[in-house]
Amino acid sequence: MTEKRLEELAAAWSTDDPDPTVRSELEDRLRTDPAARRQFLDHCVAEMALVESLASAANAREEGAKGIRGSRRLRSHKLTRNFPTLPIAWVAAGLAALIVVAIMLIPTRHTMLVTAGSLVTDGRTVANGEHVQLPLIGATAGTAGVEFNDPTGIALQVSAATKFAITSPGRIELEAGKLSLEVDGSRAPPTTVHTDELVVNVVGTRFNIERSSVITNVEVEQGHVRIITPDNTVRELTSGMRIAADDSGFISPKEPVSDQVPTRELRLLYIAEDLTQRMLERLDQPIRIPADRPFTLRAEVDAAVVALGYRLSGTQDLPQPPKRVEEHTPYDLWGDQDQQPLFYPIPAGNYHLTITYFADTDGDTAIATRQFTVIAE
Repeated sequence: MTEKRLEELAAAWSTDDPDPTVRSELEDRLRTDPAARRQFLDHCVAEMALVESLASAANAREEGAKGIRGSRRLRSHKLTRNFPTLPIAWVAAGLAALIVVAIMLIPTRHTMLVTAGSLVTDGRTVANGEHVQLPLIGATAGTAGVEFNDPTGIALQVSAATKFAITSPGRIELEAGKLSLEVDGSRAPPTTVHTDELVVNVVGTRFNIERSSVITNVEVEQGHVRIITPDNTVRELTSGMRIAADDSGFISPKEPVSDQVPTRELRLLYIAEDLTQRMLERLDQPIRIPADRPFTLRAEVDAAVVALGYRLSGTQDLPQPPKRVEEHTPYDLWGDQDQQPLFYPIPAGNYHLTITYFADTDGDTAIATRQFTVIAE
C-alpha cells in the first residue's frame, strides 16, 4: 500500500465512517506496518491542529466583538494558571495513539483481495477488486476462475468451477477442481492444502494441485513440498516431480491423454423413476432437474473409457452421496442393480458434479474430466 493510499484511508476515517472494507484495510495496515502507524498519527495531529487554529480564530473574533470584563478575565486567569489548557494537537496525538493501540489489539480479520475473475460464496458473487474475509467456506470459482492476492505472501489461482475453502490463513481445502499456488516461504504462514486423499505441506514453492472424482494430482514447478496421505505415508516432491493419490494411498501418476476422448463425445441422459428419458443437449449450461423427485443421470462415453467416476456435492445433504467409480455400463449416477438404475431425489439447491473418465477399471489413469453445475428446483 502506498503512502497516498494510506492518506486516502485516513481522510475517510477523519471525515466519515468508512465502509467495512475500507475500515478493514486501514486496520490491517496499522496493525502490521509501523511506518503506517507513524503516518496515521501525523495525520491526526495535523487534522486537530487545523481544528485548533480555526477555533482560536473564531474565539478571537467573538471576544473582540463582545469585550471581556475584567473580573471574568481575572477568574479565567486564576483557573488557567492552576490548570493550564493542553494544546489540542497534543490531545489529538494521544487520541490517535489510543486508536492505533486499540486497533492492534483487535483480533486480526484476515482479508484477501480478488485480483481477477470472481467467486460465489454464501449465495453472493465476489468480483474483481473486492475483498473476502476469512474463513471462506463453500466457495466456487466463476466461469473465468478467480485469483487472490494474499498480503502474507500466498498467490492463489483457482480454475473455473473449482469448489474450495480457505478456513484460515494458509489452510486451503480443495473439494473438486484445480488450484495453482505460489508461496513465499519467508513471509507466508505455514501453508497446507487438504483433499480427501492427501495433505500438501508447503515450504516455499510454486505448484499445481488438481482433484477429480476420487484422485488428487500434485505437480511441483519450483521449490519442494511434503505430501502426506491419510495412512501417514510421506513423500517429498521437488521441482519437476508429480504424483497422484486416491483413497488407498499413492498411485503412479499417468500423463493425461484427454485427446483420445474428446469431451464432446460425452452424452448425458436424465432418467426419471418412471424410466422416461431425455437427452441433455447443452452441457455448457447448468443441468436443471426437478427437486425432490427420484432420478438418475446416465453417461454414455467413447469406447476407450473403461470406468467412469462420479462425485456430487452441494448445499444440501444428499440421500446417497456419490463418490464412486462405475466399472461397468450402464454408467449411472447412483449405480444400478442388475443393470436397473437406482433412483434418488435431491432437495432444492445448487450442486457440483464432476465426471471423470478412466482408461482402467481401477481408476488409476484419468483420461479426461468434466465438471457441471446441477440445479434442483
